[in-house]
Amino acid sequence: DSVYLKPPDEILRLMLAPGLPDGFLNPTRTTLLLATPVTYPSIADLAQPWHKLAGTRIVARNRSLHDPYTYSAYDLVSVADGSVRHVALPAGARVEYPEWNADGTRFAFSLITPDAVELWTCEVPSATARKVPGVRLNPFFGSSFQWMPDQRTLLVRSVPAGQGAPPAPPAVPPGPDVKETSGGSASSTYETRDVLTSDSDEALFDYYGSTQLALVDAASGKLTPMGKPALYLAVSPSPDGHLLVETIHRPYSRLTTAGRFPREVDVWDGAGKVVKHIASLPLAESGPIGGEPTGPGGHEWRATAPATLFAPFA
Repeated sequence: DSVYLKPPDEILRLMLAPGLPDGFLNPTRTTLLLATPVTYPSIADLAQPWHKLAGTRIVARNRSLHDPYTYSAYDLVSVADGSVRHVALPAGARVEYPEWNADGTRFAFSLITPDAVELWTCEVPSATARKVPGVRLNPFFGSSFQWMPDQRTLLVRSVPAGQGAPPAPPAVPPGPDVKETSGGSASSTYETRDVLTSDSDEALFDYYGSTQLALVDAASGKLTPMGKPALYLAVSPSPDGHLLVETIHRPYSRLTTAGRFPREVDVWDGAGKVVKHIASLPLAESGPIGGEPTGPGGHEWRATAPATLFAPFA
């Protein structure tokens, strides 16, 4: 039987020698978070079943991204005197990038388990990390949490409660696999490597991309859902707590990835109610490689004014 082979011991020791940690300085420049990277993920992690869905590679079991960059340990270093405090994490933990709040008193991070991506927070004065109960993060469309302007509340993208099992592929194909082209702009290899290829893929995209937005009080762990589950491509808070929300809808494309799918752009208030419709953006699969779609090319909050938008690439 074939087995995995290892290099000679002197090479193996070199490969497994601890590398330099990544540093994350808090905004007040008083505490440096040192994160120890996982240099070599396990074969068991890499071998888990995963899906390629419109530009995202998602692990079926726990809904983490496939082969993410992770860390095995966090340490807090005082800038003033160099003292080091270790942050206790579960044995064998794989954690991701930390996100400091503005005053540098706490940070949030995700922790990958076999069955879920969990939300955790850490209080700097005590170097104590704790799990936020009842939250399964959904990183399908990117960052799954961010600090709200009050710096005490987290806006999270979570797996909808009671979603059930993923849709099973049909036992018998419903029809022939037909592809046609009418010319138009070419797509790059990167853009087309993980596109949707079937009705079954579209059903999986709906399932794994579906997200429940919620607010989490970092101190108490209280969870407050916002809106209904949907395919939220982007969500960003304004300085006064409004939300700019981009929601993907059908028809999907089998030529490009989710960032060019049709979407609605709306402004929500702090309770999750739509207060202003900003734009309806059509499917943009025929644009040039690296180009911008026709129409408003982006919407961003003005940092120096409450609830004020501008389109930097219009």
